[in-house]
Amino acid sequence: MTPDQFEALCGLLRLRRAGSTREALRMILVDGARVTDAARATEMSQPAVSNALARARRVLRMAEQATQGR
Repeated sequence: MTPDQFEALCGLLRLRRAGSTREALRMILVDGARVTDAARATEMSQPAVSNALARARRVLRMAEQATQGR
């Protein structure tokens, strides 16, 4: 995912500019980090990061479905 795509996703997720969840998701989706590494770096629990990632992927699927058939 590009940084611009990530910024658009953050808008859909309504994530604050500075926050652990946003940083963890950026590390995973843009930089290619593993969930465990992102959790450790942001001092979040691994389940919390996994839940945020699952939510982000659901939103991405919904956005893709909304744009199909154009």
